[in-house]
Amino acid sequence: VELGQYTGVEVERKQRQITDKDVEDEISGLLEKHAQYPEITDRPAKVGDVVRIETRAENESEEEAKRNVVQIGDNLPDFDSGLTGMSPGEEKVISVSYPEDHDSEELRGKTVPISLKLHEIHEKQLPELTDEWVKNSFGGKHEEDAEPPPDAIDTVDKLRNTIKTEMEKAAQSAADNDAHNAIVLKIIEGCKVDFPQVMADEIVKEHLEELVENLKKRKLTLDDYFKYKEISFEDLRSQYEEEARQELRSMLVLREITDKESIQVEEDDIKAEMENMAAENSVPVETIWAYVDKTKAMPTVRNRILTKKLMDFLVHASNIKNVG
Repeated sequence: VELGQYTGVEVERKQRQITDKDVEDEISGLLEKHAQYPEITDRPAKVGDVVRIETRAENESEEEAKRNVVQIGDNLPDFDSGLTGMSPGEEKVISVSYPEDHDSEELRGKTVPISLKLHEIHEKQLPELTDEWVKNSFGGKHEEDAEPPPDAIDTVDKLRNTIKTEMEKAAQSAADNDAHNAIVLKIIEGCKVDFPQVMADEIVKEHLEELVENLKKRKLTLDDYFKYKEISFEDLRSQYEEEARQELRSMLVLREITDKESIQVEEDDIKAEMENMAAENSVPVETIWAYVDKTKAMPTVRNRILTKKLMDFLVHASNIKNVG
């Protein structure tokens, strides 16, 4: 490894600004998650309803009927149109046209008759955004006569403020990560790195073995994967090799800087990390020590600390410009 410039590196840091619309969109998502779905029996199905149905391809008489739960408005237009206006117990045949880019290659561009039976209609009802709902949903548990804690989320305004604060923290973290990655990338681009091909081959082999294991768990094969991704084994291996070479360049350059700057993990660093882990998991620090010892995870902990110390050094040694 021949290091180039790794201090005084100039990068831009762009942080997303959180707007009132972002907050309201997040609240809308919360209301969706708390939606109720009472069964409806006194009217036909309409857009927005969640319905329990039974379907079967009309031209496949021996095919077993499939039962599904769908929301009207989230499906192909012909399917939603056929469901709209149906009543529980009603059956009919509808024609569904599939687009040319449909997920199923066999159905692309075809119009298929489908036998459809509607069993139940459930109306999606969103809760009303009120202080009472917020208090019941996010206020936490405390004695009925006791004063709620100062940080209790028990009003709509507090909910909005909390969401905005958390979204701003997330945006700040994302901006920091992007800037850190830009620093590392610039440093690596300015370095000369040489390593034997066998090192890249070993990483490629590990990635392939990991992929095969993950596919096995899902009862799939590499051939299934290639067909779904529309790639060949050579394409995959080339992709993995490029990723392996980038991974090696990054690892070797950062290790060289760590050695040159004598960045080390001290006992106080480990102690502080254990205390942070205990606080994050709300457990005694002794529990964390015991867990790390039992799982022999100390090398992982030390490596995490070393990586953080190196990144802190590079950040402080770089010129980071905040942009809007």
